[in-house]
Amino acid sequence: MLADPLTLEESKLYDGLDDYEAMDMLNRPPGEIKQHDTKFHTKEVLYNPTLQVKLRILCSKKLRVDFKKNKVDYILPQIENAVVHFHGGGFVCHDSYVHQTYTRKWANRIFNGNCVIFSIDYRLAPKYPYPDPVNDCFQAYVWLRTQAKAQLGLDIKHFVMIGDSAGGHLSVSAALLCALRGFQMPDSVFA
Repeated sequence: MLADPLTLEESKLYDGLDDYEAMDMLNRPPGEIKQHDTKFHTKEVLYNPTLQVKLRILCSKKLRVDFKKNKVDYILPQIENAVVHFHGGGFVCHDSYVHQTYTRKWANRIFNGNCVIFSIDYRLAPKYPYPDPVNDCFQAYVWLRTQAKAQLGLDIKHFVMIGDSAGGHLSVSAALLCALRGFQMPDSVFA
């Protein structure tokens, strides 16, 4: 996780803001992004849910990445568009695997297959209550914005956040958190 996590205390600061207060918050300088080791891994035994977010990558093109060595062999210049997908399930069930019935089709059809789908496996309640799911979605988006080229060989120019049901809520929440913290917003949000 690269950005400071959203806390309940910070969340309460945003409750009941009038238009002028919200505009003041949106005009704050961008938050600082931590510079630490952002290397990915694919081993389940190394996964620490308090430090990492799982994501599923769906792409019609073969990524030129050696996941065992964390090495990018080639940048895919034709893939400039990404969909960051947050699954539904009432914050308590499902994962990116269940939603592949349509995310796989998206990967093959959107922009004639020149798009990558990142489906985020955020942590689920009740074990991980609010704001953990919002944090996971925001952290995944920050990682993708800042690390996709270096870690995955994808020079992405345009990001779209999409979510259904609880995922729709998370797409709007993550986009609002970007605005409130001064981080680069997605190009579109579909809830």
